[in-house]
Amino acid sequence: MNTFLKFFSGFAIISTIVISIATTKGAYDEAYEIYRYVSTDTITNTESDTILLTPNLFSFFKANHTVYADELTGTVDLDITVQESNNVDGGEWYTVQTDSIATDLGTVSLTSDVYGIKRRVIITGVGTQSSTYVLRSVFKKDYN
Repeated sequence: MNTFLKFFSGFAIISTIVISIATTKGAYDEAYEIYRYVSTDTITNTESDTILLTPNLFSFFKANHTVYADELTGTVDLDITVQESNNVDGGEWYTVQTDSIATDLGTVSLTSDVYGIKRRVIITGVGTQSSTYVLRSVFKKDYN
């Protein structure tokens, strides 16, 4: 097997593995001082995903987190918790907002001021289900 085919077959295997893992993508728009994140995954029954939103927010920011849920099997029932930490290392988390989605193709939006340095969103399944979700988070610097 030539070197190109070995590389290509290895790349195909790695690509397949990466696609099957939950994805979180982040971007920073320097001109407008906006952080944007998108995370997608599937929750089965009472699983829980904790999505750490990576920037250290040392200035005052406004945040918006939207979660969209789509039922694969069972009935969508997801609890959403937004937490902050004043610790640069992310310890000592405290809850700032909670909400839930209990309908197929449902969306919830959580908007608030950011006083902590770090943020994370926890999405937890309740009951018997297999549901996909898309979390979109935006942090905008507040100039007031």
